[in-house]
Amino acid sequence: MIHLIRNAADHGVEMPDRRLELGKNPKGQIKITAYQEGNRVVLTVSDDGKGLDPAAIKASATRKGIATEGLNDKELQHLIFHPGFSTASEVTSISGRGVGMDVVKQKINTLGGTIDIVSEINKGTTFKVNLPLTLSIIQALLVKVGSETFAMPLGVVQKIIKPEAAEIIEVHDREVYLFEEAAVPVIHLNEVFGIAPTSNNNNLHLVLVKQGENHYALAVDDIIRQQEIAIKKLGKELSMLKKYLGATIMGNGGIIMILDIAHICRNSQEEESEY
Repeated sequence: MIHLIRNAADHGVEMPDRRLELGKNPKGQIKITAYQEGNRVVLTVSDDGKGLDPAAIKASATRKGIATEGLNDKELQHLIFHPGFSTASEVTSISGRGVGMDVVKQKINTLGGTIDIVSEINKGTTFKVNLPLTLSIIQALLVKVGSETFAMPLGVVQKIIKPEAAEIIEVHDREVYLFEEAAVPVIHLNEVFGIAPTSNNNNLHLVLVKQGENHYALAVDDIIRQQEIAIKKLGKELSMLKKYLGATIMGNGGIIMILDIAHICRNSQEEESEY
């Protein structure tokens, strides 16, 4: 997205005096949209600039030794995704370094997506990025369980509680949390994942979630923060890992697993009914 915005600002939108000559507003416009289309997510970056000139692209490609014989205008426009291709006459601090658009296409391809161009000379250009819905962005709550960090979708979280010891009691060999005069089952995530806890019951945090008509209190060792994350599905090879919705890659390169709260709560309920 950064590359696309940079190119729209530097290559697409003309200088104010040129825009006035063309009868345009001297201030250019760059528009970013995102919407769902079936089982796909569509992102667009549009500008009202000079558009992609097939003749200029063809001339630049010929100078670089790139074959253009028999290519129509749309195919010529797609040559901007060729590695090292640029029509810029000089390098600027924004773009024109001869890199970027090929990287954009490669990254989108690795995500299972496509990118298309709709451009008209002196009217503007729209880049349309089509991505599968398996790559979803959600608000998540990052929690600590022992020495491990997990993410849980914030949409299922109702409340975060630092309980008093007296509020967690044992009933029929199971712990429950007394919340609004109701007994809410406590699920210790360190037991679910076989992780040694780093805190005792006096230092636990409870993440109250609702599944259907039932409430559950997920016990964690610490609350880290809320964060927007991208979900990456685990794929068929790891489909047996039912406790996870997927994984996300953090800014430092670390991988964090995203918990499937519905599965964890359902499993806990089934175990309880067995007793």
